[in-house]
Amino acid sequence: AAIINTTAILLAFKRINNLPLLHLLTAIELPLVLLFFLYATENRKITRYYPYIGIGFMLFCMANALWLQGIHTFNSYAKGAEAILIISAAILFFLYSNNEKDKAVIFFVAGLLFYFTGSYLLFLFANYLKPGYRLSTVVWNINATLSIIMYLLFTIGFIKCNRQTTNSTFS
Repeated sequence: AAIINTTAILLAFKRINNLPLLHLLTAIELPLVLLFFLYATENRKITRYYPYIGIGFMLFCMANALWLQGIHTFNSYAKGAEAILIISAAILFFLYSNNEKDKAVIFFVAGLLFYFTGSYLLFLFANYLKPGYRLSTVVWNINATLSIIMYLLFTIGFIKCNRQTTNSTFS
């Protein structure tokens, strides 16, 4: 995400359409998040389908970019579907995992759930927001704020993960 976002910023400064990068990010983001849930969730009845969902989603992203919305348009169909799938995986994690075992993971899952739940409607209606209008700016600023909160929760998760590793090493 960092590499793609940095490249997107550089393209935007050069006034080059960077939306093809978002299509690429979306196609690889969900399978990677599902891989995280595959390892974080102990219930294999749920996670056994995650590799198939990830591959199917990548194919859907390709079809969306090539035939449905086009590569130079915000991929609202794929981003909306991705949000629903990540929200579902996060809820299933909280329902079926032993949350006492690894408290650090809870922060990662909470960050994903918070961001994708908050941004879901934005993803669906992004193509109807006119660039340069005040509402568009406000909506994208809300999305950026949700993203910052997600990364802050990830940071807390990494800190707790480091503390758990350190504590188990010395005990």
